[in-house]
Amino acid sequence: MPFVYHFNPTIATIGPFEIRWYGLVYVFGFIISFLYLQWLIKKKELDITNDQLYDWIFYMMLGVLIGSRLVHVIFWDPRYYLANPIKIFYFWEGGMAFHGGLAGVLIATWYFWKYKINKKVHFLKLTDALTIPSLF
Repeated sequence: MPFVYHFNPTIATIGPFEIRWYGLVYVFGFIISFLYLQWLIKKKELDITNDQLYDWIFYMMLGVLIGSRLVHVIFWDPRYYLANPIKIFYFWEGGMAFHGGLAGVLIATWYFWKYKINKKVHFLKLTDALTIPSLF
């Protein structure tokens, strides 16, 4: 008899809200990224301020959410979303694409580099700093 695993994506339900494993992974990923980047700043390996780090993390969060959702909408089921455009904003119904999130983070990092830190740090230095936290 083959092993069939039924994974419940919901950790807990609080009233109408659900806490899901996938969302928890996002939260832990950003916490680990923040702590790692803050450590690089303290070691003087990344020349940005803590305030700039807060901005960068915020932009990356937006990049992950918007990028992963848009790639899912455009490439996985565009007919459904053209017929139901409001459903594009229903994150809780699922539908996030990793490669869109990666592209979103790169675009957010580029925006941060170009407009928020006056290019005092090379763009590739910022992307290099993201390699370790991106594993999480």
